[in-house]
Amino acid sequence: MAVRLGIDTGGRCTDLIGIDDVTGELVVAKTPSRPSDANVNGIARSGVPTGELEAISMGTTVATNALLRRNGATVILVTTKGLADIAYI
Repeated sequence: MAVRLGIDTGGRCTDLIGIDDVTGELVVAKTPSRPSDANVNGIARSGVPTGELEAISMGTTVATNALLRRNGATVILVTTKGLADIAYI
């Protein structure tokens, strides 16, 4: 068994979908999004032993939704002289 997982953390739920590269079996799980443990809980609910994980891809719709709705936190970036390019790197 070699399972590849994709995890998407949203505002309310964290969704997980995976595929077993050997059998083609799909793995699906959903868990409430709590910042400290949503990804770990999603993997646990999927039933896939951690030793069987070949790859994990993670994404988030939280930041995307904040940008689209323009309701994210107000932030500021401060750099020192000579490091202004850091924002582009």
